[in-house]
Amino acid sequence: MLVAYQKDHSKRRAEPSAGRFCVGFKACLGAALALCVLCFAALFPLAVMAADDGTQALLRLNSETQQLALSGRYEEALAAASRFEAEASRLRGETSLEFARAISWKGFINQVLGRNDEVVPYFERALDVYRGVLPEDSAEFATALNNLGVQYLSRGQFKKANGLLKRALEIRERVLPPGDIEIANTLSNLAKTYA
Repeated sequence: MLVAYQKDHSKRRAEPSAGRFCVGFKACLGAALALCVLCFAALFPLAVMAADDGTQALLRLNSETQQLALSGRYEEALAAASRFEAEASRLRGETSLEFARAISWKGFINQVLGRNDEVVPYFERALDVYRGVLPEDSAEFATALNNLGVQYLSRGQFKKANGLLKRALEIRERVLPPGDIEIANTLSNLAKTYA
């Protein structure tokens, strides 16, 4: 039973009117549909632009690389990262954020595969590109510093590692929440440069 309140705040039984409900519902549905059409018309050029500029392809390649790497399928991940690098270079150029991410993936995967001679050039190049496209106080920039610092650390180049890891720690302490695992990892890596 529906209850309505009269002006004197006393209750009265309100019978639902199927006719009024249908008319009101149809009007609301029509208005909602019109709004959807207008929104779609306004957003359609953006959707076409996103499809035309290769954004979706680059996002898909990044995601594919990540999924393969995280599932331990490193050779396949390296192939996906190479496709990602080629597409990023073709669509955005070799000074783009996407290109830096692709070569960072290649560095990481080569590191996991034990191909240490190939890792530093990828991480150095990625850091150079990140410098040009990211604010130097971003978490992603700090990750690039940390990645290269860890590589120098593993090669016994403690002075180079120390400078990069200190900078990564400064950024991470500023932009990440206290107690974040990335801060702890950077602190641990930095401590190894003093050993």
